[in-house]
Amino acid sequence: MWAIFKREVKSFFLTPIGYVYMGIFLFLSGLFFAFLLLNPSQTANYTEVLGTMSFTLLFVTPILTMRLMSEEKKSGTDQLLLTSPVSLSGIVVGKYLAALFVFVCTLIITLAYPLILSRFATIDLSVIVLGYTGYFLLGAAFIAIGLFISSITENQTVAAIISFCALLFLWVLEFFKMVINLPEKGQRIFDWFLILNRYEDFESGLLNVGSVIFFMSIALVFLFLTLRSVEKRRWSRG
Repeated sequence: MWAIFKREVKSFFLTPIGYVYMGIFLFLSGLFFAFLLLNPSQTANYTEVLGTMSFTLLFVTPILTMRLMSEEKKSGTDQLLLTSPVSLSGIVVGKYLAALFVFVCTLIITLAYPLILSRFATIDLSVIVLGYTGYFLLGAAFIAIGLFISSITENQTVAAIISFCALLFLWVLEFFKMVINLPEKGQRIFDWFLILNRYEDFESGLLNVGSVIFFMSIALVFLFLTLRSVEKRRWSRG
C-alpha cells in the first residue's frame, strides 16, 4: 500500500495535475479570503470563507481524482498493477491516501488565512478548527467518490465530468427537497443525505457525531465500490 502511496504522490508532482489542482484551489480560496477582508463587517467570520471554499471542491476534486484509476486503464499499466504483490485493497487505499495527502497539503497552506486574520481581529479558534475538520471530512468523501468514478472509465476527461456532475447532484439535493413534496418520513430520510446540512454543522462550530459518521460512511462505501470495480476488472481480464 505504501509503495502505491509514494508512487502516486510522486506522480502528482511530476505531472501538471498536482500543480494545477493546488493552483486553482489556492487561487479561489485566496480570492474568497480577499473578499472577506474587503468587507469589514464580516472580518472575524472566517467560517464564511470556509463555507464558500467548500463550493470549490466541486471543481477541484475531479481534477485531483480523474487520473487515479483511468490513466492506469488507458495506458495498460493496470494489468501490471493488478498482478503485482500488492493486494487490491492496498492499491485502492494507497491511491486514495495519496490524493487525500495532496488535498491536506493544500488545505494546510490555507491555514495562513486565519493567522493573517488574527492580527486584525479576534477569532474563535475552536470554530475554525471545527470548520477545517468539516472541510477535511467533506473533501475525503468527495475524493472517494471521484476515485470510484475514475475506476469505471478509461478517459480522464470523462471521469472528471462525471465526478463533477455527481458532486453537483449531491450539492443541489436540497433544491430537489424543496421541489418534491414528500411525506414526513420521506423528508427525514431525504434530510439524512443532505451533504450541505451536514457540513453546515461544522461551519457553525457544532461537533455532530452523526455528521462525522455520515462523511466517513460515504468515503468507506465508495472505497468499497472502487475495490469491487477493480476486482471485477481483474477477473474479466483473467
